[in-house]
Amino acid sequence: MSCIHPSQIDSINKTFSPTSEEINYANEVLKAFAEANERGDGSIAFGGQLIDRPIVERARRTVEMAKFLGISN
Repeated sequence: MSCIHPSQIDSINKTFSPTSEEINYANEVLKAFAEANERGDGSIAFGGQLIDRPIVERARRTVEMAKFLGISN
């Protein structure tokens, strides 16, 4: 996202920052997938969804973004 005035930055950050629910879900996905990897599984069913590498990478990016932005859950 780009903006033309610094006063828009807070609104943009608020709109595109992960919510606490998204951060919690991402952390749960990462934990469940790590446990699955320990068992030798490459994908898992979690919350009615197939969780595989692309979903895990999205979860990692969500958690990293939250840390970068200083968002705690």
